[in-house]
Amino acid sequence: MLDEPGRERAIEVGTALYAEFGDETAKPRLENLLRLGLSRKTGTRTGASTSAVAATDLSDAGARAAFLATFLSESARPALDPMAQVMKAFGKGVARAAQTGSNAFAGDYYAVENCEPAEYWRARDAMWTNPTVEVLPLQSVPSR
Repeated sequence: MLDEPGRERAIEVGTALYAEFGDETAKPRLENLLRLGLSRKTGTRTGASTSAVAATDLSDAGARAAFLATFLSESARPALDPMAQVMKAFGKGVARAAQTGSNAFAGDYYAVENCEPAEYWRARDAMWTNPTVEVLPLQSVPSR
């Protein structure tokens, strides 16, 4: 339980946080970012599919390790044009990471629930209003 100075401080800090991160300011900011991301979509504007584009999740340790190992070994090779060598190494590293980790292909990445603000909020609200929980049987954890 907070004492009186703690409660006053919580209101002071909370008010500042709500001003920057509350729904009234954060939602329009995110909606602008969603539109910006969609406007930078790879591919044509004539309706052609962008399914050949993929985003690799580098939070996956295996993908990150594959990228770094490939990038570092490739970029260390002697080259007449060091920047071109680094770019080539980067491309090979990304390709190797994509083979190793989890990928979001353009069809999923650019799905309307990820890009269109109204659909984005509808999908997020559904996560909170219709949650599902899977309860699994207990398992023994081996002792060390």
